[in-house]
Amino acid sequence: MQVETIWIETNFGTDGVKTSAEGGNLIQIEWGRVTSVCIYPDTAALERTLQRIAAKGTTEALAAPITS
Repeated sequence: MQVETIWIETNFGTDGVKTSAEGGNLIQIEWGRVTSVCIYPDTAALERTLQRIAAKGTTEALAAPITS
């Protein structure tokens, strides 16, 4: 069975600006157990937020992705 969820999140960046974004999750369930969860965030909204807070001095906002 597959379950799809759509969500909207709101928060405040380190610069105090309230932002919101939406996304979805796709969850695979087999024999009553979750076997996978795929997360599909709005990466364009995230990129805009990271660029904005980096411009205001939060250098970690533009750090290289964690790949491990």
